Amino acid sequence: MVVNEILLMRMCQHPSIVAFNDAYLVEGTLWVAMEFIDGEDLTQIIAANKLTEPQIAACLRAVRISVMLRTHTEERERERETQATRYVRG
Repeated sequence: MVVNEILLMRMCQHPSIVAFNDAYLVEGTLWVAMEFIDGEDLTQIIAANKLTEPQIAACLRAVRISVMLRTHTEERERERETQATRYVRG
């Protein structure tokens, strides 16, 4: 389960998502290295702005859709590059 989440975090590259750097298992404890973001954490922002649950869900849905579209675009670009390489090699 945790391995799948780590693989998913490694694939998610988006300006609205904190970047995953690496994961380490040290003496049975999992350590995850993430990008440093200066400022408040999401819990503080939600508490300060008094967002409702539907508003939070809408924000998360928008980020998820954006990530999915970006991932799809990157996959299509890789497919085109692969096809172009095959065509050139003949």
